[in-house]
Amino acid sequence: MVTTTEEAVIYCRVSSARQIQEGSGLESQEQRCRSYAEAHGYSVVEVFREEGVSGGTLLRPAIHQALTFLQKRSSPTVLIIDDLKRLARSVETHIALKAAVAKCGSRLESPSFRFEDSPESNFMETVLAGAAELERNQNRQQVLNRMKARLETGHWAFRCPPGYVMGRTGAHRKVMVPDGGRAELIREALTGFASNRFFSLMDVQRFLSAHGFFGSGRRGSVTVELNRVRTMMTEMLYAGCLEYKPWGIQLCRGVHEPLISLETFQKIQDKLAERRAPIKRASDHDEFPLRRLISCGVCGHPLTGSGTTNKGRRYLYYHCYHKGCAEYGKTTGADDLEREFEGLLRRYHLKRPVLQAARQMVVETWEEEYRDMDNRAAARQMEAGRIQGQVRELTQKLVILSNETAIRAVEESIVELERKRLILTQKPAEATRGDVDVGSAFDRVVCLLEDPYQTWKSGDTHNKRLITQMLFDSPLTYRRKSGFGSAEMSLPYQVLTSLDTPKYRLVDLPGVSWKLFAEAILSWLPMIDNTQGTGILYRTPSPGASPFARRQRTSP
Repeated sequence: MVTTTEEAVIYCRVSSARQIQEGSGLESQEQRCRSYAEAHGYSVVEVFREEGVSGGTLLRPAIHQALTFLQKRSSPTVLIIDDLKRLARSVETHIALKAAVAKCGSRLESPSFRFEDSPESNFMETVLAGAAELERNQNRQQVLNRMKARLETGHWAFRCPPGYVMGRTGAHRKVMVPDGGRAELIREALTGFASNRFFSLMDVQRFLSAHGFFGSGRRGSVTVELNRVRTMMTEMLYAGCLEYKPWGIQLCRGVHEPLISLETFQKIQDKLAERRAPIKRASDHDEFPLRRLISCGVCGHPLTGSGTTNKGRRYLYYHCYHKGCAEYGKTTGADDLEREFEGLLRRYHLKRPVLQAARQMVVETWEEEYRDMDNRAAARQMEAGRIQGQVRELTQKLVILSNETAIRAVEESIVELERKRLILTQKPAEATRGDVDVGSAFDRVVCLLEDPYQTWKSGDTHNKRLITQMLFDSPLTYRRKSGFGSAEMSLPYQVLTSLDTPKYRLVDLPGVSWKLFAEAILSWLPMIDNTQGTGILYRTPSPGASPFARRQRTSP
């Protein structure tokens, strides 16, 4: 008589990365199952190992492989598990998997539980499966509570953003710390974007890529890298703050070291919202003052510049670098394009009486705005004090409350009030705008804008690019055969060129916001301040002098 040995497969599962690294969980499960199989005379034909997957879901590769294997078997095969928790930590999942095993013509067995087809056994099986689900949910809730508690104390409890790693510092056992060179790269990228060293997110992406931030030998999409840059620009953790609204964690200070200040972070958000005028690029080439400031009239991509040398003579060209464009590979001589551009600049010239009237309106508007800033700052301070008093009263009230619902409502009110107070106390930068002499700023800007053509002819590359960015709100388009397209002028120039009105009527001009006009003028000051030593000198008018500083050429 021939005895047939029944065959079996083993299923093991661990749910944490630590168990995978240590290796003890899977190995001990497999060893127990093999001992059980040997004791019952089963021949183990396959082992399925589930690594780092929760028992509360059916979406597990190894269990599906095991079911497929059982389904293809010609004879019934036993599926051995170390414990009911290894099969599932959910009653619903447990019942579904047990039914799937039975459908394959197989049966479940375990060293920890005896499966029987009886009401009592089914009841105990369901109770144990329910206990496993309860334990999983309790573990999850415990982890979430600890993470929430860490967030409330200013500790980030999730994956670190680029530039940070988890480490130890001072009294904090586990806190985000700057990640050496990567942190410095991100700090430079963020501050550079805020200070307009980097004109666009694409400039930041190129800077980070050139320094190997995205990895050497990368094959990543530029679009993906730009998305990563955009995410970093809006990451509040870099400014030392954190919030997590899904768990009700309001804006608060983190215990980690910030890479940038809150003021720098706000400048970045303002720039992303397009509240700042285009500023100088750091990588401009002296030979091509219009490089990347003029766009292709066919595809809209910025024109670049290149040159060739023949018989000792240098030839310069502008061209579209976009391979999908019909103009790709076709060049326009730099002298020809810049000559056409100079002809365009000749059309723009501001009238002195209108400038004087506009200056007076700007100064009066800004002085009024400065007074409003002082009032708003004082109002914020009073409001912050009032909120602090409310928080004190609610805290005292919290001590005598016993109703859970009332306690929860008061706690939520305190959190909301603290959030408002934090925002109010971190908003002092607005009032500093009034420290700027807007009249002098207007004079310095008008030195460039009064006669754009003369500014272009008398300036170096930086000033040529500067007047172009100040004059036009968006890049001009250019076609080789038809020349420049229609120009979209900047807000200040639109206002100044449209004013043919006596001073007493300027205030009534429809659609003119003198506050926005003044803010645009002030936003250009950093650009003008960078012109030191570039071929144009500016002097601030003395009291009683002409309201406009005159341009003087430096001696060669």
